[in-house]
Amino acid sequence: MSNSYDPESWEREYWIFEEERWDDLVELRKEEAKGTEYGDGMFEEVADALVLAKRYDEALEILNTIHKLKPLETSVHNLILTILKETSKKESDFNWIQTPEILRLDENLFQFCLSILKKKRKTNRSLTVIREALTIKNIFMDFTFKELEEWMRKDDRLMFIDSKQNMFSQIEILKK
Repeated sequence: MSNSYDPESWEREYWIFEEERWDDLVELRKEEAKGTEYGDGMFEEVADALVLAKRYDEALEILNTIHKLKPLETSVHNLILTILKETSKKESDFNWIQTPEILRLDENLFQFCLSILKKKRKTNRSLTVIREALTIKNIFMDFTFKELEEWMRKDDRLMFIDSKQNMFSQIEILKK
């Protein structure tokens, strides 16, 4: 495969994702990264594929190099933190140049969620809106969205209204 632009290359990657053939994704991305430099984003893609393939040591080696070049890059931080979490290691087990911000289920996160809920709208805000706001922040979340929902439901400062509209279950959240 040449490094020239291939308008149909997404089809190969789509098929690999559908079949969950992560080692094939690693090889495809390594091939695409040949001849490029570490700072241009291609090796981040390789590292991401290595994480999906659970080849954490290889991914961490690449990410360590990228982190030294781009210590503020949140996508690199997020991949490193994913590896640390998957391998049951702590954030302090990595030699950070710039320590990343991590969202945890704590009062700061709750206040952020409240700020999203307070936005002036005629309709109630849903958990989907909170998910979108958290995703846009692009900060590593040390929880799943299911854990977030369960945590928020336990808080008596919020009231959840479960409804079913157009075949989709919607959860609306009201501030008490």
